[in-house]
Amino acid sequence: VEDGISAIIGAMEKGKGEFDSFIWVLGDLFKQGGKEEEALKEYNKYLEKYPADYTVMEKKMEVLIALGRLEEAHLVEQEIESLFDFKEQ
Repeated sequence: VEDGISAIIGAMEKGKGEFDSFIWVLGDLFKQGGKEEEALKEYNKYLEKYPADYTVMEKKMEVLIALGRLEEAHLVEQEIESLFDFKEQ
């Protein structure tokens, strides 16, 4: 996991924005390594550039739940529902 994180960070630093669409991958690697706070930071960075990415919004919600930040997770869930018109049936 650490090697993957280093490789992605190195590529992103050299690419100067060219690899921004892969920021979520860095979040996944942090999450796999048990670094939920870092994962959340990366998901937030990604969502600043790509705010309507349903999959990454779900990943963010999962990390918030893992961190015990249930109110924030619920807000993300509401945002997903409003953006994508998802309703529980």
